[in-house]
Amino acid sequence: MAGGAHEELAQYGQLGDLGLELLRRVGRQVARSQGFPPPEGHAAWTDEAVDELLFEMISRKGENFLLNCFLKTVDDASLQKMFFTSIRNFLIDEAKRTERGKLRRQFARALARTAGFARCLVLRLGGP
Repeated sequence: MAGGAHEELAQYGQLGDLGLELLRRVGRQVARSQGFPPPEGHAAWTDEAVDELLFEMISRKGENFLLNCFLKTVDDASLQKMFFTSIRNFLIDEAKRTERGKLRRQFARALARTAGFARCLVLRLGGP
C-alpha cells in the first residue's frame, strides 16, 4: 500500500501516525482474540490495557525492535504479520512468567516423564 505504515517507517525511521495505528490495531486483535489475560490492574483488554502492553513490549525489546521489524518486511501486510507474531510471542513469554504459567510447564514436564501419557494432536475441521 503506497503511503502506508511501512513506507512511513522507511521514510522517517520511526513510527508515525499510520504505523502507530497499525501497531495498536494489531495489538487489540492479538490481545482480544488469543485468550491472554489483560495486564495487571486491568479487568479487560481496553485500549489503555493494549497501549500498556505495547509500551511494555517495545520497552523490553529495545530501540531496534521497530528497525528489525522494518528490515524483515516489505509492505504493510508483512509488517502487520510481523507485529502480530511479535505481540503474540511477547504475550506467551509474559504468560510463562506468571505462577500459573510456571505451574503449567511443571505439570507438562511431569506428564511427559510419566509412562502412559503422550502428547496428542487434535485435528479440527478447517485446519489445526
